[in-house]
Amino acid sequence: MSPRLSGLLVAVPVIALLVAGCASTDDDARPGVTPTSAASSSGAGDESDIQPPDDLSFASGADLDPRLRAQWGDPLMADAAFTLTTPDDGNGTWAYTQNSSQCEVRFWQGDISSITGTDDDRTLSDAVLATWLQVGTDQVTASAQDDAVGYFTGEAARTQVRAVAGTTQSGGSWVAAARGLRAIDGGYVVHITCPAGQDAQAVYASVRTSGLTLVLAPGL
Repeated sequence: MSPRLSGLLVAVPVIALLVAGCASTDDDARPGVTPTSAASSSGAGDESDIQPPDDLSFASGADLDPRLRAQWGDPLMADAAFTLTTPDDGNGTWAYTQNSSQCEVRFWQGDISSITGTDDDRTLSDAVLATWLQVGTDQVTASAQDDAVGYFTGEAARTQVRAVAGTTQSGGSWVAAARGLRAIDGGYVVHITCPAGQDAQAVYASVRTSGLTLVLAPGL
């Protein structure tokens, strides 16, 4: 089991207010990101020669074939413990509520070509988180840690992500994890927000164990 995520301690009251707001509204975009069901495709032609990497580490992300596309593999779609409360309207955002805890699990995926100044995927992932949370990238980098979710090639393969946790003004808790893929300008966020008395990190761990996966393939 991964260690507990460190809290985002800088300017917590501001962050908590924004996080609480995104849990209760249906905003499709954050500043600097474009909502879409997947990163836009610029590749064409024969895709039979495309070879995805064996895993999706921060380092291997730099060498992705630009014809590849990625999207979340959603483990909650057929999970009776969760109710789809915000269907995906094609803008790259959808969310579930866990019936027992009333924690929300929100997904986002979209184009991040407008996020500039970050070349490696690890730094880019921090920038995606910062854009989503509407805080400075330095604040995220100071508190976030490396984590991993699933990868489509199999149980042993992993997708590296950056994750950070915090609390809301109402006494709840939250966890956000993100991956940026500069080679295809794709950004992917999962954000869990729980009311007071519930543990967002425990829900995140459960969702990750149940099959939270980044799927990478041509033509998605």
